[in-house]
Amino acid sequence: LSNTNTYTGPTNVNAGTLFVNGSLSGSSAVTVASTGTLGGTGAVGGTLSVSGVLAPGTSIETLGSGNLSFATGSTFAFELDSSVAVASGADLMKVTGDLSLTGAVALTLNDFAVTDAPFALGTTFSLINYTGTWNNGLFTLGLNQLDDDEIFTSGLNDWQISYNDATGGSNFIGEYAGGSDSFVNIVAVPEPSTAMLAGLGVVALMRRRRR
Repeated sequence: LSNTNTYTGPTNVNAGTLFVNGSLSGSSAVTVASTGTLGGTGAVGGTLSVSGVLAPGTSIETLGSGNLSFATGSTFAFELDSSVAVASGADLMKVTGDLSLTGAVALTLNDFAVTDAPFALGTTFSLINYTGTWNNGLFTLGLNQLDDDEIFTSGLNDWQISYNDATGGSNFIGEYAGGSDSFVNIVAVPEPSTAMLAGLGVVALMRRRRR
C-alpha cells in the first residue's frame, strides 16, 4: 500500500506480508495474525496489534504506528547493516503511543552486510521510539528472556538492551517524534570477560598506589 489510504475499517494481515509504504488512517486498527507479517516504510495511524511478525522497512528503514502491542508468540524482526554508516545502519520502529509486550515476544537481529563486521563499542541503535508508556514486558532472544540492561550476544557483538532510555541511538535520529520520547536501545559493549579483566586491572592499580 503506497498511497494515502483513508478507509476507516480494520486492516487484518491474516497471511503473507503486507508492506505499508504509504499511510493508513488513524481510524483503521491493524492486526497481524500469527501467520502474517507487516513491514514497510510508511505509517499505520491507528493501533497495531502483532501476533505474527513485525519487520519495519523493506530493508533498513523506518515504520510508524499508533499504540503497539506484541502478543506472546510474536516476533520483532530487526535488521542491521554493519557495512554502512550507523545513521542508516539499523531499522527503527516509531510508535506514537504506548508499547506493550506480553508473554514471550521474540527479537531477531539480522545483519544485512555481505561480510559481517563488528560494530564499534558504544554504537547505540534504537529498536523502538515510543511516546507513551511501556508495560514492562520483555523480548526474548532464542530461549533467553532479555531483562532490562541485560547483556547478550548477537552476531559479532555483545549488546546491552534498555527498554526505557531517555535518549535515542544513532539510527534515523531525524525521525524521532520529539518531546518526552522513550527508546528501546541496544548498545555494543565489551565482552564480559574483557570488562572483568579491565576492572581487575583497575583494582590492582589502586592497590599498588595505596602501597
